[in-house]
Amino acid sequence: MYLASQSTYLKTLFLGGFSESKKSEIALTGIDADEFQHFLEVLYGEFSIDDFTVEGIYLIADFYDTPMMTKKCEMFLLKESKKDFNKKLQISSKYRLEELKNQCLSRINKIENVRELLPADLSDLDPLVALTILQKCASATEISL
Repeated sequence: MYLASQSTYLKTLFLGGFSESKKSEIALTGIDADEFQHFLEVLYGEFSIDDFTVEGIYLIADFYDTPMMTKKCEMFLLKESKKDFNKKLQISSKYRLEELKNQCLSRINKIENVRELLPADLSDLDPLVALTILQKCASATEISL
């Protein structure tokens, strides 16, 4: 019941009158078993998120509509992750993590930061993130590229 209380998707699956709700075992397709195990361990407080598991846990939490878990993943990325700036910026765009994206973009506060923080291949940037960075550069009072 705890699992169903944390996920609207699973609540509907387990308690919503579907044929699966009457089964003692439900096959979950398209989900990596190890990542699902990490998801369950974090959900039940037996395991903490780390840099190796955060994306897999986030994908499952997002897929199963588990807001508490998606928030835990974002908080980990904001406060504890050792992933580099570019990886965090990429993750923030890929998974629509606004708070993480804002934290990353706040680090770009001078023109010099643009060169040192952005990836060499700018095509890897989300177009909206690239536009935001361009706007920050355009509004900078001192441009010394």
